[in-house]
Amino acid sequence: MRHYHLWDVEANNLLGHFETEEEALRSVKELLETFGVSYAEEIVLGGRDEHDDVLPPLAGTELADRTMGAQSVARVS
Repeated sequence: MRHYHLWDVEANNLLGHFETEEEALRSVKELLETFGVSYAEEIVLGGRDEHDDVLPPLAGTELADRTMGAQSVARVS
């Protein structure tokens, strides 16, 4: 079963555990809308696939683009 974890790497704090990527990205979107797109530099979305293999983590611009859509996100410095 896939599952995802969202971490604030600056504070070393688990922000959430999610059953689906969609749920995780909804949470990330709320955070970026609240704290600004640059907050994507402080958080990492990781997870495991249905075979329990580690998925590549998403962070920074890649996470912001995946969450908000590449067309609507200003690049994170």
